[in-house]
Amino acid sequence: MKTKFTLLIIFAMLFPVAAYSMDEKEKTMTDDTELLFQHPVVYGSFAPVDHSIGVRLDLPYGYVAYSALGNYRFHDASRLKDHERISIGIAYNKITAGYASHRYSVVNMVGRPPDAYLQKHSIEIGFRHAFKTLTCAVRYDVFRHEVMVDVGVGLKNLKFK
Repeated sequence: MKTKFTLLIIFAMLFPVAAYSMDEKEKTMTDDTELLFQHPVVYGSFAPVDHSIGVRLDLPYGYVAYSALGNYRFHDASRLKDHERISIGIAYNKITAGYASHRYSVVNMVGRPPDAYLQKHSIEIGFRHAFKTLTCAVRYDVFRHEVMVDVGVGLKNLKFK
């Protein structure tokens, strides 16, 4: 099971990179029009529901995100510990949509947590907005009804002195 999750992480990282490199080739063949999000953006992620933290990488036509260290606590004392989420998705200007895979290392069931939290797969939709130096994004998990908040910086905006 661990190898399947590792392969999913590797594929998720390669998908946006391939889309970005294809976009770079396309831009050299066509006119140089400005896309809204044409440069990579690196985010720090936080999910308030399970207090997980992670990273996200946006490229012009897709994104990949990974978060870990999440712990769910339900009202009946059930717990899901060490929640990991890997997300891969497509992006069009400000709108994003993607697939998320979930994994837990410890499941402590006293009662029965909501069925949506026991599912290994889910779908997320989102919105992103670029300011001068920061880019903010919000992703919403449709099945789990939870929000992930991403704050990042475009790699073009970084200046090394």
